[in-house]
Order: sequence, then structure tokens, then C-alpha cells
Amino acid sequence: MELQRKIQTEANEKLLGQKFEVHVEGKSRKENQWSGHTSCHRVVNIFSVHPDLLGRYITVEVKSATPNCLIGVHVD
Repeated sequence: MELQRKIQTEANEKLLGQKFEVHVEGKSRKENQWSGHTSCHRVVNIFSVHPDLLGRYITVEVKSATPNCLIGVHVD
């Protein structure tokens, strides 16, 4: 399982700095955090100060990655 996590992390890290259109599907309990999926079906955790993103498509720049998701910020 550790090898698979490493492979997934490396694959996700190749996307650092890229921008994706993301469909916002959920609001985190944490302030200014959302979750959604890219058009290529990758899970993204999003940081944004905008108060009402649920159900919208937004542009997100990938800042970091884990084995299970991308982490990005909402860019206008």
C-alpha cells in the first residue's frame, strides 16, 4: 500500500501549478474550504474566500498534492 501511495502522490504532484475548471460539490467544516472534482475526475480541496461557491464551476490552481487529492486555491 505504501508503494501505491507513493505512485499516486507522484502522479498528482505532476499537476502542481496547473489550473483546472472545478465543479464545487461541497463545503468543508473549516472556514474558506470547499471540495470538488476537476473535469478529469480528480478530487480537489479548495481554499477560497468567496462565500457561495456550491454548485459552481470555478478555476483552481493546484498548490500541493496528496495520494488521494489535489489541494488548490480559487483564482479569478
